Amino acid sequence: MNKRGRKQKVQNAPQRKPRMTMVWVDFGKDQALSGMSAPSDRSELIFYDENGMPVAPRYIDIGVGYDRPKGTKVMTRVRANSTDILTKVNDNLAGYDWVFAVDTNTKTIGAESTSVTAIVLLREILITGERWSAKIIPQPSLEVRDALVPPERLGWRHLLWLIKESHLEGRVAIFVDSELGEISALNKRERELLPGFLLPENTTLFYASSDVGRVELIGNKAFAECNRDARNLMARIQAGDSPVNDFQTNIPKFCRRYRLWEPPT
Repeated sequence: MNKRGRKQKVQNAPQRKPRMTMVWVDFGKDQALSGMSAPSDRSELIFYDENGMPVAPRYIDIGVGYDRPKGTKVMTRVRANSTDILTKVNDNLAGYDWVFAVDTNTKTIGAESTSVTAIVLLREILITGERWSAKIIPQPSLEVRDALVPPERLGWRHLLWLIKESHLEGRVAIFVDSELGEISALNKRERELLPGFLLPENTTLFYASSDVGRVELIGNKAFAECNRDARNLMARIQAGDSPVNDFQTNIPKFCRRYRLWEPPT
């Protein structure tokens, strides 16, 4: 796991289109509600049952979005703590020991479908009101030829392998930008990430968009950096560049061949 990072990114959050807080909640059963409130400065959301008593959901996601003519744009969506529901997305990162972003781009090069996955690690996250800073650290990238499963999921699996090989302990959050409708089911372990493989219990998938929210949202900024690294790596491959590592063919069930690249500098 690479530990050398780029300089800190310090952000102040000007508003563009009016943002709105979005909530996706699952109580695990039919639940009548008499109301909800966010009574504290921490914007902690509380639900009340039909008797006016606080009730905690089984699962809840908090997001940020904005209205547009073709439908609401979801900028980010993260899992919140069911017993301490923070409506400010960035604040929810404090519950995780390790925060990553992972992006996969796919193009046809020659006769092969080529997918590249770039990863960044976020460390030294500091949040002060609407301002934040973090160290963004690129990680080893993955190049896959002729993926037999969704290449984005192969990229996520690659990151999980890096985490395991690096013996990282604690809770892990991973920002991705695809399969928004599947993320909750994957987080609940109701669906497999890949055939025969569930998301590890200490790991949670978050959603972030790379094209909006890069100023106010930590995950979106990290994802934009990740997306840039993936595009740069794809351009190197198209130009004929090669890494030190040769192609491997020991996962034929998921792709025809793959190879690893050292982190960008």
